[in-house]
Amino acid sequence: MTRNLKLTTLSAAIGLAAVASAPLAPATEISTTGTGTALIVPYYTVRDGWITTLNLTNTSDDYVAVKVRFREHKNSRDVLDFTIVMSPLDVWTGYLSDTPDGPMLRSKDKSCTSPLTDLEGFTLEEGWLTSAAAYTIPYEDFGGDGVGRMRQGYVEVLAMGKGEAVAPTNGAPGNVPYYAKHVSGVPRDCNIVNAAFGATADQWEDGTNPLDYNGTGALPGLKVAGSGDPLALDDFSPMEAGDNPLKANVSWLQIGTGAGAGTTALAISDWGVNQQILTAQQFPWFLEPTLATATLWTVTNLDDIEAPLSATNTINEWANNTGEGGTGAQTDMVITFPTKAFHVDWFNDQIQAAVSQYRNGNAPVLPVACDTDRTAANCPDQIAPISGPQPFEAFFGLDAAVGDGDSPITIKYNVCDREETCATVTAGGPTVSPAPPGEVEQIRYEANVIQLSDESKLSSPTATAIDAAGLVGGAKNGWVDLEFSKADPGLPVLGFVIKVRDQGETGSNYGQAMDNAYVRPAAPDNGVTGGN
Repeated sequence: MTRNLKLTTLSAAIGLAAVASAPLAPATEISTTGTGTALIVPYYTVRDGWITTLNLTNTSDDYVAVKVRFREHKNSRDVLDFTIVMSPLDVWTGYLSDTPDGPMLRSKDKSCTSPLTDLEGFTLEEGWLTSAAAYTIPYEDFGGDGVGRMRQGYVEVLAMGKGEAVAPTNGAPGNVPYYAKHVSGVPRDCNIVNAAFGATADQWEDGTNPLDYNGTGALPGLKVAGSGDPLALDDFSPMEAGDNPLKANVSWLQIGTGAGAGTTALAISDWGVNQQILTAQQFPWFLEPTLATATLWTVTNLDDIEAPLSATNTINEWANNTGEGGTGAQTDMVITFPTKAFHVDWFNDQIQAAVSQYRNGNAPVLPVACDTDRTAANCPDQIAPISGPQPFEAFFGLDAAVGDGDSPITIKYNVCDREETCATVTAGGPTVSPAPPGEVEQIRYEANVIQLSDESKLSSPTATAIDAAGLVGGAKNGWVDLEFSKADPGLPVLGFVIKVRDQGETGSNYGQAMDNAYVRPAAPDNGVTGGN
């Protein structure tokens, strides 16, 4: 996969210096242990009474500075991020639920965060409200500006650095890890920890470069360009090969129905090692690091993070077993592309875009005509942040009505029952009757729901419907093999199926989540490798 990356002169210089001075990073891989330095939670939702819970564990003896970022489902714009300083063997927990103003994250955990949370925990009225700022004026991306975009999405968790506690001595203050340490169940001083993640760089101004203090060049004393120079930089060193301290569990629970399910986050081992990537918890520095970060404000880790995630097919079970004598089981498949925005979000004059001129400094700015009339004629391909949108098919919002932007991916699928009866649906239509309802040849977003039964149990308004039962003669259950038919050599993807059994009474309803399986590009045609 060939890509032409264009970086700012300063960014490129920093990257070359880092390569020359730092040990070579080991290969980034899907973890075989369930722990890593990067975690991807494939889906969150707060729709129709669903809440999403997140349990994050530091399995190591190190203090770890962790970035947690929630991304909306359409175009991966950042809707909530914060930093946790996790003590050795610490656990942080929180849950996301809906409000009229969008999802809100609440927690009663006492681990130190930046921004600061109440050590006594949130009340029902308090929490961190997600924000639409990343996709509304002046950062609109024509995907719609409503809060509904935030009600489903996915989460990335990134280890930014590790440290050891240093106690106060001879009049010198202790360091950030020391004050983050729990004593009798409560950290020593989260106010000190929070203050250490404030930016000491000059105020960033729109249109300048966050690699500098003020856009006119790095001033003397710059510690790490693009970090905002928080005081915490002095207390954390880069992660090293083999550290991989983080593990996360995610659960989805539907209030009032008894439905619920859970799984583990996908863990990436040896991501971000040997690089100083800790940033201030202030705009715009809190936009870094990302999954694609090697040095700050670059995307040169993109190939490494995408290679182990790439697949041509994703596979799982389905059930549509309702009616008299049935189990009440219905299923949705979730398919998430956690790096898609680095290829398809082409608003490279916006710092909120995944690959903007701030991460890709020489990329041309959008023509004025493209801002008002988003057609191929007015929006030339040269604006691609990376030579593409390959391996994806389309930029986000191209030729779409304003407020309804998407980036479609062509799919075909093979639906089977449990007794070896199968039907294949391609871009030309199904090969057997009855045909599925409507057009089912594309999925449109970064985090997608495929409805495999009579209704979307996740209540996603953007779900793609596949009449699995109808395709195989009314069978109640089976399995589906979904292929990204135009992807070469594959797409970076992860996901799962959630199966909800509604038996008419809250006390007997339940659910389960099952990770998807995949066909990787290097595998034989009939080879299926392990799930996420």
